[in-house]
Amino acid sequence: MESNLTSNFIESLKRQLPEYLTLADKNKILEELKRFPDSFNPYTSLISKDVEQGDAFAEVPVYFYANGEKKQVAAMVLSNSCDISPQNKRPIPANVVVATMFSLAKYENRLTASNLSPKAISDIIQAIKAQKVTNLFYLPKHPNCKLSEDYVVRLDSLTSIPLNTFLSSKGTQLFRLGSLGFYIFLFKLSVHFCRFPADR
Repeated sequence: MESNLTSNFIESLKRQLPEYLTLADKNKILEELKRFPDSFNPYTSLISKDVEQGDAFAEVPVYFYANGEKKQVAAMVLSNSCDISPQNKRPIPANVVVATMFSLAKYENRLTASNLSPKAISDIIQAIKAQKVTNLFYLPKHPNCKLSEDYVVRLDSLTSIPLNTFLSSKGTQLFRLGSLGFYIFLFKLSVHFCRFPADR
């Protein structure tokens, strides 16, 4: 049975299905939402060579402000597909905005180190899997992706990389989002970056 946490999230998604979707696409998303989050497959097995918004790669060069290090890490593309297409020629080359990713187990270890109670940690992990934590996008392990375990994308940990640098060093593609995964991804982006202030 769905928790209130999950059912409220699903109802929010249903109300905001975009008008441009065909009836078949809407029905497909609604059918997949009925199985969320117990049987959540955000990925598609159909992958092309072009980089698209929501794609993730294994060796993206990222600069970490906290310690001044530059590392090649797993990261997800936030920039929209048209803006970062090499076919879209610009007088000033585009940058690619990416968000870093790490395993859910690593995140849980950090929660444990912060001396939270086991119950509090369990509640946070449940909220992450129900996509209720606004700065984290949850990605489960699945046969349609190359993730070895559950991951989260930090929507508040972003790096801007010159397009050519990104394309030459991004490494293996980890996954591409399917229709449900991409829709939830866009919903999470809008909630994280574009919430309208209550006092406006």
